[in-house]
Amino acid sequence: MSMVTAAPKRAPSARPARGRPPVKDRRHLRAVPEPKRARPPRRTRPSIGTLCASAVVVFFVLAFGIAVLHTVLVQGQGRLDRLQADVAESQATHQRLRVRLAELESPSRVVDQATQLGMVSPEDVQFLTPVAPGSATPPDTPPAPPTELAGGGPEPTP
Repeated sequence: MSMVTAAPKRAPSARPARGRPPVKDRRHLRAVPEPKRARPPRRTRPSIGTLCASAVVVFFVLAFGIAVLHTVLVQGQGRLDRLQADVAESQATHQRLRVRLAELESPSRVVDQATQLGMVSPEDVQFLTPVAPGSATPPDTPPAPPTELAGGGPEPTP
């Protein structure tokens, strides 16, 4: 059998327990009743009128936003239509100018204009060939036959 011995009892110390004031200083303290707990605030539901008014306001704000977006879309489409009309007009002008340029550059028109200015076609046409550097004589080439005017009519007389 084993013997269990009890621990010796300690005498109360003059020092108070941690965090507690000494006994003689506690006499003026008294117990305070526990405070009443306040009820949590009740959540109130908005009234039907408030909900309807909010819904109407939201509806009108959305309708106004859609109207603004539609206006911007219509303005953009009008601008796009004007730009397409400008492009079509510019393309038509470009095509007319190309036709006019082709008419002005045509050989028959050039010959007619030269004739009106008093130019005549030569009786014999000679072609010149360049001489190679260091060579004293040009290569032998037969003269080219005379050509008719591009206009195809009789040669003008001086």
